[in-house]
Amino acid sequence: MRGSGAFNIAQNTLAPKAGRLITPWARSELPGYANGGNKFDLARWDEAYFRRLKEFLAEASRCGVIVS
Repeated sequence: MRGSGAFNIAQNTLAPKAGRLITPWARSELPGYANGGNKFDLARWDEAYFRRLKEFLAEASRCGVIVS
């Protein structure tokens, strides 16, 4: 994701801000991700991502929100 200019959409408010992209994959030790930072290691999960996801789903459940 390239932030507010993602997909050549000016001021894309749905794109993550710089440095805020979260994914289920951990970062590798290899630099070179096109949008900054290290590349992703597609063989490893990012435990922080799944912790955040579980917390989000628990809060949604407490509020009576169904997440699909």
